[in-house]
Amino acid sequence: MIQQFQTFTNDTFPDDVVKIGNGKKSQFVNTICCGFDIETTNDKMTESAFMYIWQFGINDKSYYGRTWEDFFNFMEMVRGKFHGNIIIFIHNMGFEMSFLLPRLHRQNMIERMFAKAEREPLEIVLKNGLIFRDSMAITNMSLSALAKNYCHTQKLVGDLDYDVLRNSKTPLTESEFAYCENDVKILCEFAEYLHNEYTRNGEKIPLTLTGIVRRMVKKEVSGEKYRDITRRISRLYPDTLDEYGREMQWLFRGAFCHAQTAICGEILTNVDSHDLTSAYPAEMAHRLYPMTPFRKCAPENAIDYINRGLAVIMLCEFENITATGAHVLESRHKVLNCEGGEWENGRLYHADKLTVIITDVDYVIYTMMYKWDKLEIVGCKTAAKKPLPEYLLKPLFAVYEQKEQLKKLLKTDPENSELRQAYMSIKAKLNSFYGMTVARMNLTQWEYDGEWCEVENSTYEKEKSRAILSPYWGIYVTAYTRLTICTAVVALGDKAYYSDTDSIKHAHSDEYFNTFNEQMLKTNREMCEKYNLDFDIFAKLGTFDYEGTYTRFKTLGAKRYITEEHGAISCTVAGLPKKTFTDYVQSIGNDRAFEKFAPEMKFEISGKNAHKYTQEIKTEIDGEIMHEYGSCYIFSVPFVMRVDTGFLLAITNRRRYHD
Repeated sequence: MIQQFQTFTNDTFPDDVVKIGNGKKSQFVNTICCGFDIETTNDKMTESAFMYIWQFGINDKSYYGRTWEDFFNFMEMVRGKFHGNIIIFIHNMGFEMSFLLPRLHRQNMIERMFAKAEREPLEIVLKNGLIFRDSMAITNMSLSALAKNYCHTQKLVGDLDYDVLRNSKTPLTESEFAYCENDVKILCEFAEYLHNEYTRNGEKIPLTLTGIVRRMVKKEVSGEKYRDITRRISRLYPDTLDEYGREMQWLFRGAFCHAQTAICGEILTNVDSHDLTSAYPAEMAHRLYPMTPFRKCAPENAIDYINRGLAVIMLCEFENITATGAHVLESRHKVLNCEGGEWENGRLYHADKLTVIITDVDYVIYTMMYKWDKLEIVGCKTAAKKPLPEYLLKPLFAVYEQKEQLKKLLKTDPENSELRQAYMSIKAKLNSFYGMTVARMNLTQWEYDGEWCEVENSTYEKEKSRAILSPYWGIYVTAYTRLTICTAVVALGDKAYYSDTDSIKHAHSDEYFNTFNEQMLKTNREMCEKYNLDFDIFAKLGTFDYEGTYTRFKTLGAKRYITEEHGAISCTVAGLPKKTFTDYVQSIGNDRAFEKFAPEMKFEISGKNAHKYTQEIKTEIDGEIMHEYGSCYIFSVPFVMRVDTGFLLAITNRRRYHD
C-alpha cells in the first residue's frame, strides 16, 4: 500500500552515487530509482484543474501527499537524505509541469531546463540537484505500453475520473490508492532499467530515443575522425538557412499513406496484408545517397543526370498532368502552385498546371503514376550518390542483428520479461536510426520565466559545423520507401486497396511479392558479402512479410479503416482511440460495426481529450480553497468522422471508372 511521506526515514535506502561523463561535463548521480506523478480534478465552472494527490516512488516504496506544501517538504527530505544528483522520472512531463513549474519558478529553484517545444520540457534541473526527466520521450510509448514492455508492475485498468470533484481531504478508496501507486512503481522499475543500461556504466541517460542512437553513431566518429567528417558533412548542407528551410519544407515527403478511391466505403472480403521488414533500415542499407555537395546544372540535362544515377533536385512545372491508374500520389501540401486541381482525399488526381520541387526518386514515381503533356524543369542541381557511410551503417547493422537474435530467443521463451525488455529496447533503437536522419536543425530553445518564450539557441553555421548527418539523407530514405511501396501498388493496380508507410492491403496476389522477395534476398546476400554480415540474420531485411488475410476490410481513406480477422474487429482511425471503437463493437456486433463505419460516424463520448492551459486560479471545492499557479484542464470532446464532399464525389466518379 502507498505510504504517507512522513514514514520516510534516514535508514530506508542505500546511497549509491556514481560518476558519469568526464571533464567539465562529469557529474555525480545517485542511482536510486525515482518516479513522480499527480492526479487532478477538473472544475468545469472555471475550466481549470487542481492537484489533489501526488505520488512519489523511490525504489520499491511509494509515498504520497495531498498538497503542494507536502511535496516541497518531501523534496527537502529527499535532498537531505541522498548525495549526488537525483533523476526523477515523469511520464508525459508536460502535464505535471503545467502545475509544478510555476511553483518551482516562484521559489527560484530552477537551475536550467531543456524543452523541445512550448510546454514540452524534456529535462528540468533544480538548484538543489534534483532532476526531472520525461520517460515518454525515451520510449514514445504510453505508460501502459511502457509497463507491458519493461516492467513487472502493470498499469491498473480504469483512469481516475477527472470530473469527480475532489480536494486535498477527499477520501480515496483502496483501488484508487493502488492505481496511484502503480503509476510510480512502473516509473521506478523503468528507472532501474535505465540506470543499469547507462548510469551505472558511467554514461548519461539520453533525453530521447533519437539521442540513444545518435550517441552510438558518435562513438564511431571520435577524435580526428570526427573533425574530418564534420568538415565533409557541413558541405552537404544547403548554403543558407533560408534555403535549408525551403528544402526541408518542400522536398521532405512522408510515407505514402493512401486508400484506392474507387473502393472506399465498400466492404471487401479476403484481403491480404503484406508488411515490409524494417523498411527504413533496409532503404538505408540498400540504397545510394547524395554524398557530394549539390551543384547547379543545366535544367535541360536533368533527366539525363537521373538516368546516369546522380542525385537530382528539380523545380518542375507540369501541364495537364493526370493520374494514370487506380492510385494518386502527390500531397496537396507539397505543391507550390496548382491550377485546375482535382484532388482525392488530399492527393492530386489532375492539374492543368502544377509546380513542385522533387528529387530524382520522386520523378521516377511520377513517371509510374502520372502522365502529362508538358514538363519544364525550371531549376536543377545534382550530386554524386554513394552508400551511406559505415559510421552510420555499422551501428545500424549491429542493432538489427541484436534485434533479430532477441526476436528468436523471445519466440522460444515469450514469458521472459528480461528478454522482452531487451527486445523492445533494441527495436526502439533500430527505429530511431531513421528518426535521427530526419531530425530538424535546432536553432532555438524554449525557456520558462513565468511564461514560455522561444530564444535563439545556436546559429546555422555552428550547427552545420558539427553535423555528422546530411539532411538530404532523411529526405531520400522516405523517398526510397515510397518508391518501394508505390512500385508494388502500381504493379498490383486496382488489386491494391490500401497502403501506409511500409504495408499494403490487397487482393490475393503472391506473384509480385514472391518475385520481389527473391530479388531482395540477392540484394541482402550482396550486402552481407560487402559488409561481412551473417546472411542468415539479414536475409529478410526489406522483404515483404505476409501478415495474414482479413475476412472483411473497409476503408474511408488514409488512416481510416476497419478489419476483421478470425472474428476479431480492429479499427484504425486517426484521432479516435482504438478502445472506443472496440467497446462499440462489443455492444453492436461485427456486422453492424462494418455498417456503421461510414461518413459522419459519431461518438459523443469518444475517449478523445482536448486540453486547456490556465494561469493562476482559485476555486472552492467542498469547502476548501484550491489554488494553482498554472494548470492543464483536460476535457473530453466528441469525435465525428468527417469525409470531404469533394472526396465523396471522387469516390463516386472513380467507382464508375472502376466498374
